[in-house]
Amino acid sequence: MNNNRLVVLILGVVSCTLVPLDASAQQVDPQEELQRAIAALDSTETERALVLFRELMTSGDEELPTSIAATAHAHMALAFWSLRQRDSARVHMATAVRTDPFYDLDDALNPDLLWAFHRTRQRTPAVGLRIPADTVLDPFLDSLPLMIAVGRPDAVVVQLRRLDSDGGDSLITTRSVSRVIIVPISLATGEALGLDRGDYRLTAEYSRPDQGRAESHVDMRIVQVGSDTVLHERPLGADVFRPEWKKSPVSVGSIVGGLIVGGAVAAIPYVAWSNELGDPESGGSVVIGGTIALAGVLGSVLGRDNVIDHQNIDFNQQMIHDWTQRNNATAVENQKRLRLGPLRIRVQNGR
Repeated sequence: MNNNRLVVLILGVVSCTLVPLDASAQQVDPQEELQRAIAALDSTETERALVLFRELMTSGDEELPTSIAATAHAHMALAFWSLRQRDSARVHMATAVRTDPFYDLDDALNPDLLWAFHRTRQRTPAVGLRIPADTVLDPFLDSLPLMIAVGRPDAVVVQLRRLDSDGGDSLITTRSVSRVIIVPISLATGEALGLDRGDYRLTAEYSRPDQGRAESHVDMRIVQVGSDTVLHERPLGADVFRPEWKKSPVSVGSIVGGLIVGGAVAAIPYVAWSNELGDPESGGSVVIGGTIALAGVLGSVLGRDNVIDHQNIDFNQQMIHDWTQRNNATAVENQKRLRLGPLRIRVQNGR
């Protein structure tokens, strides 16, 4: 009996130990936790709502998304305001503004609370910067919209830095912002981001940091969208080129010399009558002389040396030059089409 009780006790202890471990191993959805806390606050369970908000802010190793964190701080401010803890409420109001300068309260809330929130906003240095998360723009027709939000109204400077090179910051624009404004930035001329592909960082900060420093940045990647290009000419074939070597001109003196030698061989027997070769009826000397003459002529024609044909070389070089010029013009046209083609801008990260 005692052994059975001991076993039950051990199993109870083990089960009590495993349950928290299993619960902690479960992934908690921050959005669901936020909605639970807001629901508790709407149900006037203020203390329980504050506990849930604190658990949301401290649970998990990863930083909460900006929108969730700002919403949580704003609702904690509502909870403390309802408990008449005004200082704590204003602390969370300021934190909500710094976390997300774009965040704003519902106009249907208590007017005193709204006034306190807006008053706190105007005293809190905070800058927010947003651009479309993924967009394709024609650099000569479209503009990139920059959304800038501030807590304390002041002038804001927007700068650009290329992350994959050693270039410094370049000024994009300076605007006076009282709450939220949208600034269209041209990608082609004037206030230009530049058309080169690469990784960039847009930074917005107060122009007078001595009055309170705050900044926000967005990392983005600019890539070229494919455009229709012109096809290059095919390489020149061997059949379009002329031969660059030719036979030397036929020497008239060589031909005449061959004929003279052949004629002499044919004529000598007739003159000398030294043997039967000179017999007119046999014609042997004529055959021999003709053969020698023909051999001399063929030797003069076929035995010519090879010489460079400068005219054909000039023709071939001109063909290559013209082909290269046409392909270079095609390459320039393609680069122009690509450079002037649409740009895709994708946000990598930001805060």
